[in-house]
Amino acid sequence: MTTSIASSVQELLPGVVLGEPLDVARGVYRATLTGESINNSLGCFIATSEQNRAVVVKISVPLRTALNPAGRTDELLSGMNSRFAEYRTHTSLSHPHIAEVVGYVSRNGVEALVTEDLTTDEGRVLDLGTWANERRALGNPLHTDTKFYNLVTQVCSALAYLDKEGTVHGDIKEPHVLIKNGSAKIIDFGTAQRHDMIQGSQRTYGTQNYLSPEQELGFACPKTDVYALGVTLFRILTEQKEAFTQQKGSATKYVVRVQNATPELAEEPELCNIVDAMRTANSKKRPSAEECETVFNNLAIKYARTTSRSGAVANIAA
Repeated sequence: MTTSIASSVQELLPGVVLGEPLDVARGVYRATLTGESINNSLGCFIATSEQNRAVVVKISVPLRTALNPAGRTDELLSGMNSRFAEYRTHTSLSHPHIAEVVGYVSRNGVEALVTEDLTTDEGRVLDLGTWANERRALGNPLHTDTKFYNLVTQVCSALAYLDKEGTVHGDIKEPHVLIKNGSAKIIDFGTAQRHDMIQGSQRTYGTQNYLSPEQELGFACPKTDVYALGVTLFRILTEQKEAFTQQKGSATKYVVRVQNATPELAEEPELCNIVDAMRTANSKKRPSAEECETVFNNLAIKYARTTSRSGAVANIAA
């Protein structure tokens, strides 16, 4: 017989039922935990709904604190949105490349956000960085890979949608773009805010090394997420972690050009140019997500045609 969830770590085991849930926006939702933490992500568990749908349950900040063996501080966690705040932001969004929220539960002060299950058929959590490394290992250079460009186009499409909705995700990076069945899905809206809410907050949200200059100052704009995606793509394409150089004692950062970091990428100058432009310090000179979507889509079409021609030549030769 299952028991209702409590903030006790010992009780957070397969078979525990999340409930009695609140009736919030999308109705009553119950889910039973069926697996352990996924992808080393603190407080994220595989579960099965009453409709036998596989989902992911993201546990609330209080329980995340209890689960944290490293003693993550309450002060750090307090900067995150509550699960209900995240739920309200996330459920207001609907896009094929944004993970779907399917429910929210709360009991005895413990909250949980329930999203669609994005694990692969093999039970893996595959993020964009891992996907890219595996493609590269199979002998597929990313700068000529149609599948890579398709995924990036999908992410840009989602960011363009967020822009139109007046929302900043605030923490775009490799682990927050999951890949399942050839489709990219943006996850984790715990730091997402409306453009008009984040202006002048003087509080930095996001992940160090991915933060835009304006974000470091506590501001955000429609192109803030474009900057973070540019850093993400630089890291993926060049396999380097540092997308900038900085002289000792100076606060000024200099963008490391893609083709300087990895000369072979100069074979596709349009790719180098757009990834460099996305990391422009001045947000007004940065391309919009919609403009990036167009560039990456054109690159996907270009290499799809190249692949088709190569296949045709091979068939003739045969």
